[in-house]
Amino acid sequence: MVRTAAATTPALPAQRMVGAGAARPLAPARRSGLPLLTATLAETRIGTVIACFYIAAIVLLVGVLVPALKGVNLGTYLTSPVGRAIIGAHVNAQAIQTFTGYLSFEFYSYFGLFFGGYLAFIAGGIVARPIEDGTIELALARPISRRRFYLERCGALLLVGVIMSVWAVAAVWVDTRLFGAAHVAWRWLLLTQLAGGAFLLFALGLGAAISACASVARTASSAAIGVLILGYLLNSLASLSDRLTWLTYLSPFHYAQLSAILVQHQFTWWHLILLSGLGVAGLIAGLIIFDRRDLAA
Repeated sequence: MVRTAAATTPALPAQRMVGAGAARPLAPARRSGLPLLTATLAETRIGTVIACFYIAAIVLLVGVLVPALKGVNLGTYLTSPVGRAIIGAHVNAQAIQTFTGYLSFEFYSYFGLFFGGYLAFIAGGIVARPIEDGTIELALARPISRRRFYLERCGALLLVGVIMSVWAVAAVWVDTRLFGAAHVAWRWLLLTQLAGGAFLLFALGLGAAISACASVARTASSAAIGVLILGYLLNSLASLSDRLTWLTYLSPFHYAQLSAILVQHQFTWWHLILLSGLGVAGLIAGLIIFDRRDLAA
């Protein structure tokens, strides 16, 4: 019996039916354009929400207490040398009883210390924290360079600073809508917040530069906050005596007199440029150090 071509041809495997049980190729996962930036924002979201909550709470409290402050003589205490040293700012006695004056005393006199300190604290972990927990090796194993790793994480914290600044302005605007005594000169408020943003940039550059040199996040964050606290103390001690005036020039808070801008309308552009320049210089220094650093060591 002669075999036909059909008999000699091996049987082809049955084709899979298209249906619910058929195997389908997995769609390629979409990759975010800035994965490290979004991951860093996710890491800091709780702290940022808490910071924004305190900003709103303090500004709202100012609007509530302003009518009651007209019968309290706070100017006598806050305009004394000890009072100026405590708040770290010079506020006119009559201005304290207004919304703008009390806002400058209660919120903007501590804006750089509290919220700049928060930004410097989390900036201390830009490089040091991934090195400490070992995740930096996994991150750099991907097609991501050191420069991109550093710049995306710094960019995330820069967005955190922008969020806090915009949130502060929005909180003041809400106060002006809720309370009749809340009157603000918006030009000077925006200039005040602009100077506050320059100080936040300085704090970010400070924390990033220290983090690039460290391998322990707590050490880097504590060192960054320590520098700010030392600067605040120098600025406060300089107001106690005329012989100590030279100390204030060593403090970054001297170049971010937010209360003087808001109340006394004293704005110096080169102070803003100096703080911003130091912040950018800190970011660049951190980038160079991290790019040349031997992580294996």
